[in-house]
Amino acid sequence: MGRQLQICTSIKDDEQFHSFFTQNFDCMFFQSFARTKEELTINGFTDNPNPVLNKILIWNQQFNWEPTYKQTITKEKLFYIDNAGSAPLIEFTKTNWNNFEQGRIYWSKDFSGPVQYDVKEFEIFFNSITKWIKRNSNGKVRWANCNIYFLQEAWKIYNERK
Repeated sequence: MGRQLQICTSIKDDEQFHSFFTQNFDCMFFQSFARTKEELTINGFTDNPNPVLNKILIWNQQFNWEPTYKQTITKEKLFYIDNAGSAPLIEFTKTNWNNFEQGRIYWSKDFSGPVQYDVKEFEIFFNSITKWIKRNSNGKVRWANCNIYFLQEAWKIYNERK
């Protein structure tokens, strides 16, 4: 079963969240889809050339993994990482403020079948992320039986829109 935490962020919060990863871990970041394999790799959370694709895959390189690439069968053949579901990855979905859809961090854990990495060690990594979010959130809202944590700028935006 996968694990997730609901989170709302702004662009400024995304930069702060990205800094947390770069200062504490040896991570690589990927967008969901791109025209080339090389374009799948991004430098930061605001370095997403296609804002509609608001999911970022975070790979802590402490965990061995080799991405497998495939192309979609759509008219515009886009590359994606085929083995992401069983990989040591955290999926960060950014907040969509236009429709007010909160983001989340998600770990598929063993949802997609057996994994080839140390799940207990990866859980420590995932828990460090959730702890950082909770420590750095300025507020939370209970909605649909779950807590949504708001980082600093997102909390300001949320309160201005109420």
